[in-house]
Amino acid sequence: MNRLVAPFDADQRAALQAVIDEIIPPEHDHRGGWRDGVESYLDTEWHGVLDWAHELVTSAVGALTAHSSLSGLEQAQQDALIRIAHEGFYAAPHLREPPGWRVVGFEPIPEGTQVIEPEPLQTIALLAVDDSYDTIVVGAGTGGGVIAATLADAGERVLLVERSRQHTSAELRNDHLRGIP
Repeated sequence: MNRLVAPFDADQRAALQAVIDEIIPPEHDHRGGWRDGVESYLDTEWHGVLDWAHELVTSAVGALTAHSSLSGLEQAQQDALIRIAHEGFYAAPHLREPPGWRVVGFEPIPEGTQVIEPEPLQTIALLAVDDSYDTIVVGAGTGGGVIAATLADAGERVLLVERSRQHTSAELRNDHLRGIP
């Protein structure tokens, strides 16, 4: 299988590593942002999540040498590399538990926590929907679910419409920063 990776040679990667490790330097509990998530984040997400960054990162790499620092780059390039460093270290979707979680003391499920899986929500078929409602909320995500519950608690007849299947708590527990199962 030919895996697509970020299009940087060894010298360019060394220059990127120097800048990323300037943003998230190695410490006693991790090897630095580059080796602990950012390099693999660039490689796994370059053709996808990081499409927005191609021009900025490529131009930054062109301006870098192995001895360059973040401050020598244009502000937009700095901002892009800082964002990528933080996403790769603290929230990279390709890592089950990014190293940044440990550094800040985050535990997906703290020790001693009893995980509870609620009963699935009641659903009805489209043909069983009543003819009138006070409010129709489209989207049962964070915003839609909260507003629908608030309106229902206030006595309104609410129809909450969602096209996605119901997800279990376990499916949603994998990435707390992005909500990606």
